[in-house]
Amino acid sequence: MILEELSSDLKGKSLLITGGSGFFGKNICEALNLLNQKKNLGMKIYSLARNPIVQEGIHNIVQDVTKPFEFDIKVDFIIHAATPVVSEVLSDESGFEKTLDIIVNGTKNVLDFASKANCSHFLMVSSGAVYGEQPEDITNISEDYATRGLFFDSKSAYGTGKRISELLAIDWGRKTKKHVTIARCFAFSGRYLPVDQYLAIGSFIGEALKNKVINIKGDGSALRSYMDADDLVCWLMTILIRGDSGEAYNVGSDKEISMKELANKIAEKVQGTKVVIQNQNVSTKRSRYIPSIKKAQTELKLELKINLDESIQKMIDFNRGLRNE
Repeated sequence: MILEELSSDLKGKSLLITGGSGFFGKNICEALNLLNQKKNLGMKIYSLARNPIVQEGIHNIVQDVTKPFEFDIKVDFIIHAATPVVSEVLSDESGFEKTLDIIVNGTKNVLDFASKANCSHFLMVSSGAVYGEQPEDITNISEDYATRGLFFDSKSAYGTGKRISELLAIDWGRKTKKHVTIARCFAFSGRYLPVDQYLAIGSFIGEALKNKVINIKGDGSALRSYMDADDLVCWLMTILIRGDSGEAYNVGSDKEISMKELANKIAEKVQGTKVVIQNQNVSTKRSRYIPSIKKAQTELKLELKINLDESIQKMIDFNRGLRNE
């Protein structure tokens, strides 16, 4: 397992994960906690969130990232994964300002704390949204794609905020001579992914388990790709420790699937589920959100270990377990 290969780098270290109660945070904390126990690494793992989740072996810190950090601890590594819940900010008239406030000011507060905590390695969890709308003629978008026009679109607060945060993190690393890397994350599947929010794969699985119907709001032609949460954790930790300082790496799968194909794949696994496409007029412009991951594969020797079928089944089994509790 890739994570176990990092054991020597993690032994005796302390780590802070912001956004500890979110999809990223839960999976990172759980995987590191298991590795810590298995390898007896003596790590200290801090999970920071407004509403932390109690887990043995994890030190919880109650903190809103938009507020200055007043606690005093020393940490070797920081993974800044706190981010707005998009479904909340989109439903709010002040969503644009709120999104920028959480992302940009949150990053400033975490970086201020990183200086006080004498952090040596800082990972900024960013997003593929920094690239803006992916052109139809680019099948897999790479890290060197220019983000033309992104800063002039008021609808792109999330992507703009993440790009500003990347710049803040890189500048902090330059000034402090600390190791800073960027992970531009795309779409994911796996345990702890919400099944009652806006994310397509989550909502599809939630609808299938609850109502045996998957409703596709569009025409089903939009293209996405999904990386499993277990692969996600391995990639993030590798980028944190072994990525080149000052560099950004795409994180996700390069294997595309349409929303229609995804819905049908899930329906096959949840017996009796029907797929309903609400818009039968096929769009002439096909939305796509697919990364190129050659940089991470070539430079860091990272691989996709878990295929989409396995990941979907893990999500179904996990959520069936939750429903039966």
